[in-house]
Amino acid sequence: MTAQQCIDNWRYFMESGLRLGSIAPDNPYNPILGEFMDLAEAQNLRVDFIPVHFYDDKLAWQWEGDLTNIWNTYHRPIWITEGNQGANWTGNSFPVNNPDILNDANANYHKNNIQDIVNVLESLPFIERYSLYNWVEPRRSFIINIDDFFRSTNPDWQNYVWLQAAIQNPISTWVDASGDTDYRVLTPAGQAYANTTSNKAYNPSVVYVPIWTPFKESLTYTISEDFQNIKLHWEGKNGELINKYIVQKKSGFTWTTIYDSSDYTVLSTTPQPIPAQTTEYRIIAVGLDNVQSSQSTFFTVQSVVAAPNDLVGIAVSAKKISLSWSEVTNAEYTYNIKRSTTPGGTYETVASYITGLNYVDSGLNPETNYYYKISSVNTGGESADSSPEAMVTTMALVAPSSVSNILVGSGDDQVKLKWDLIEDSQFHIKRSDSQSGTICYYSHNRF
Repeated sequence: MTAQQCIDNWRYFMESGLRLGSIAPDNPYNPILGEFMDLAEAQNLRVDFIPVHFYDDKLAWQWEGDLTNIWNTYHRPIWITEGNQGANWTGNSFPVNNPDILNDANANYHKNNIQDIVNVLESLPFIERYSLYNWVEPRRSFIINIDDFFRSTNPDWQNYVWLQAAIQNPISTWVDASGDTDYRVLTPAGQAYANTTSNKAYNPSVVYVPIWTPFKESLTYTISEDFQNIKLHWEGKNGELINKYIVQKKSGFTWTTIYDSSDYTVLSTTPQPIPAQTTEYRIIAVGLDNVQSSQSTFFTVQSVVAAPNDLVGIAVSAKKISLSWSEVTNAEYTYNIKRSTTPGGTYETVASYITGLNYVDSGLNPETNYYYKISSVNTGGESADSSPEAMVTTMALVAPSSVSNILVGSGDDQVKLKWDLIEDSQFHIKRSDSQSGTICYYSHNRF
């Protein structure tokens, strides 16, 4: 995989909430590790430690220098997930230059260097875990089988001092097909490694704390249906790499905090009252190291707008009046309708938060004068009432004319009737079983 492909999937790993190690290439000097870490830093992706494969055929002081360089480069704890003093693909400085020979000289050389390396690993506080790998070649083994292969490649094996001691306390023994006794034993390096009591564990003193500036959050908002409350929302780009979010408002010259929470999973405020004056809002993201993002000022509450000045009404029946008006800029299409039965009298609100440009007032009395005013509503509040008031007189209540445009349809043991609406009227439906038969009421009070 490429570094970018790893980065593209990294957020899914972050969702686990577990500590995350970087990618682990074949060696810590592979350029892909640096490329991956640069991309992670640029995108504020969490990487908690650096796992490495470490097979340098070097002395302990050189291991210390190389590992310190990795620490200084990435500033994260190091896990050596596998390693040894070299491998079959590296150079070597063993006394006997034969990878299969594990005589006393090679065994003691490996043991002494492993002891020194382990001491270095135990002394470095940024080394959090390490595991030495066995199966690279016999001379670098920690555990080895003394079998036909070993005896054939080490013809002087019976004279190896280390081996004569090891087979006195083997890990296991068995008899092979030829009847010979085979052994699995610890090499001198393996015995030294086994005798090590490691103090390695999670070390809070070397935990990596991000030093980047958190991403700037983008705010959106929703307004309640009654235009009394505002609720602010943000994306949560920083995920768990955030200490807290702070939301503030300013009416005048001072910013006031209205929300302060360290719960990065909450991405909105509780409903806040709409202020009565022009107000700005902003959000601040505070990182784990308490570095703040740039402040996002996004939304200014509008000032109160004027009411429509062209409210008109028309009586559509003895009990209904239709009102209409023109849109007011920045009113967000919300209006309150108010009514009185006397000119200049006491007005009551008969409809609130109308989003269209018309309204039908019903349930009125016939031949009565009604007076109307309208106000605009936006996030700044409610405007003054319109002036002048609009006066409309409802129609007289008269007997309806005959029903027109009657349509009849039937099927599936049903008959469906339809006719034109007559305002202020009820309808009686009558039915007979024959053209000249008795007509009886079938239904009534149908509007």
